[in-house]
Amino acid sequence: MPAFRNASNSELVAIVSDDPEKRKKLGKKYGLEHAYSYDEYERALSEVNAVYLVVPNHLHRDYAVRAANAGVDVLCEKSMAVIEADCEAMIDAANSNRVKLMIAYRLHFQKANLEAIQLVKSGKLGNARVFDSTFSQQVAADNVRVTEPVEKGGGPVSDMGCVSPKHRTPAK
Repeated sequence: MPAFRNASNSELVAIVSDDPEKRKKLGKKYGLEHAYSYDEYERALSEVNAVYLVVPNHLHRDYAVRAANAGVDVLCEKSMAVIEADCEAMIDAANSNRVKLMIAYRLHFQKANLEAIQLVKSGKLGNARVFDSTFSQQVAADNVRVTEPVEKGGGPVSDMGCVSPKHRTPAK
């Protein structure tokens, strides 16, 4: 949320949380008139042009489809959803309602990655044929990435990048 201070094309106007203290604290910190509970999500959607979804992965479909149906653009945190059918439903809702749907995958915009791509394309390294990389993160024991089952989007791998929903077991 602090990044909104530097955004020239967007403004933070509302937050949604089921924690009343969090809503009050963040509302005050960011000078927001609008702070809603999840039960008031539709009302929140009436106040905005776009939403940034940072709910747990297994809730992405519900909140993205509801936003799309309200005519609100969606920026959804990765992973897009837990199963392929949820991804397809989100895409269908966005297309049907003519709204934008984007997944917040930042690495393709990171300076180091853009410079590496440019270096390879420049030919300065010769004819590059193989690329190898390691990406990791530390996860605290009580973090949702280790406390939730894979069916609910748990596990650290999907949070680190793109994991095909075809390779996951559907939620039962």
